[in-house]
Amino acid sequence: MWLLDSLTDKKMNIHLKLDDSDIILYIKVIDNDKQISRMDIIKHNDENCLYIGDILRFSKNKYYNKGIGTMMMNELIAYAKMNNYHEIRGELSTVDNEHKDRLHHFYRKFGFEIINTNNRNDYVYATISKRI
Repeated sequence: MWLLDSLTDKKMNIHLKLDDSDIILYIKVIDNDKQISRMDIIKHNDENCLYIGDILRFSKNKYYNKGIGTMMMNELIAYAKMNNYHEIRGELSTVDNEHKDRLHHFYRKFGFEIINTNNRNDYVYATISKRI
């Protein structure tokens, strides 16, 4: 297991949990045994890269804008460094267009490069990439 299990936010009684397999990594945020958020990461070991598949929120109001995404991203970056991954990648979806500016701010504060695509499909408008 990872250092996450001992990390707790005293104000909200939340903790992070890492579920790690050969192919997929889940970073989960738990509050009183209830999962409130999760980051799904696919391991591309042949490319030495981690790919953010999705970031999910299961409870919108109580935990919104409390730094939970930042906690998960910090943990993902630490995991990548500790396990010698050289890059974190992902895609930005048009499904999230209503908070596109917030997403761009979020990824840029962690040093991700955002590259607009040429409409590869109707749902992806950009890729994100961070060298570790």
